[in-house]
Amino acid sequence: MKLNEIRDGSTGNAIFWVKSKVSSRARNGSTYLSLSVADTTLELKAKIWNADELTTQLCSGDFIQASFQAQIYNDSLQLVLSDVLPASPSEYSPTDFFKKAKYDTDVMYNKLLEYATSIKDDDVRRLVLSFYEDELFSKEMRTMPAAKSIHHSFIGGLLQHTLFVTRNAATLSKLYSVDYDLCVAAAMLHDIGKLKELTNVPAVEFTLEGVALGHLSMSCFALDRRMHDLGIDGEKSIKLLHCVLAHHGQKDWGSPVVPACPEAVVVHVSDLLDARIEAMLEEIESSTSDSSTTEFNRFLGTSLIK
Repeated sequence: MKLNEIRDGSTGNAIFWVKSKVSSRARNGSTYLSLSVADTTLELKAKIWNADELTTQLCSGDFIQASFQAQIYNDSLQLVLSDVLPASPSEYSPTDFFKKAKYDTDVMYNKLLEYATSIKDDDVRRLVLSFYEDELFSKEMRTMPAAKSIHHSFIGGLLQHTLFVTRNAATLSKLYSVDYDLCVAAAMLHDIGKLKELTNVPAVEFTLEGVALGHLSMSCFALDRRMHDLGIDGEKSIKLLHCVLAHHGQKDWGSPVVPACPEAVVVHVSDLLDARIEAMLEEIESSTSDSSTTEFNRFLGTSLIK
């Protein structure tokens, strides 16, 4: 049974992939678990009550078999799970549970390589290709989600997001006659820290480095080390690091600095545009509401018109 087939009042037994898990304490002292369960069609919230024994046994990324009852809570469909057991690998296919990018990963990666080779500055082009021609980097980029949740949280999500941000930045740089090489390079490299910030499927979690340093800092660390190794310094290296460090746009959005050159603004708005549009599309696609609007989305700060 797919999650998008479950309706209010439905009951049954099914296999679920636990995307995330949070343990909490009820007023009576017992432990309950708040889960996000997901497949390729939908993501739903789920509760397991009186879950003292499961607190340490059940982890994010696990596949479980459980009885379920569906109900509406706070205007959203939610599952209450019971009789929870580990699912046997012979009873499910992981491809039924992990969403993938809508576009072919090889096609997307080759398009990014085209953008890299279009960079005219020898040093900047050499820097970008030193990452994108690396076999391990290529493999990780093709599979890594761009986030644990919110937007592009699917296989190949980081690659898709990077391509769309690069496409936006390339277009805007020409429209406003600013430095194309800097915009494209920063767009292609702005999120490489996420390769170390997050673990990959099936359990997408923040690493110790991710929690302690964040992907903006880690992206800049990786770039700074690589530019040092390649003998790239001076103003071009400072501007590239600035565009990456400022790509969230505002300090209260996680940027240590705000954009201080036109190219940094281009990279920021290119990133923001793709993240917001994708978050909206995912919210509309996953909505179980019968109304003309979705449920309230905390990240976007609004319900969406379908």
